[in-house]
Amino acid sequence: MHRDIKPANVMVDLAGQAKVADFGLARLDGVAEEPGNTLTGAVLGTPDYMAPEQKHGTPVDHRADIYSVGVMLYENALPRDPAGAPSSCPRSAPVATTRIDTIVLKAMHQAPDRRYQSTQEMRGRRGQAR
Repeated sequence: MHRDIKPANVMVDLAGQAKVADFGLARLDGVAEEPGNTLTGAVLGTPDYMAPEQKHGTPVDHRADIYSVGVMLYENALPRDPAGAPSSCPRSAPVATTRIDTIVLKAMHQAPDRRYQSTQEMRGRRGQAR
């Protein structure tokens, strides 16, 4: 888990491939925290990109990073603050489409079990927001 996915931590190389940077808050699933590392349960990250469970200091898994990617997609489609995002993207935005709505809403679902369960699922099976 990266735990701080945000635009400043995503770089694009010359081939147009996105690369994640800054692994200062990263943690491997199932690996116990060691002294000197970030603490499980501590609220760390950039608030505007944090999943609800991360903001509340409850245990997080890779789905918190999927939430953060959803926030970045939301911002990319609609350049405004996603906090308190509406139930669907406003139709007045020219790049907002039903497909983007569906992807973003599922990625940003408040309940981790209702989000995409993997980035492969998010990329391949665009799923329905519930």
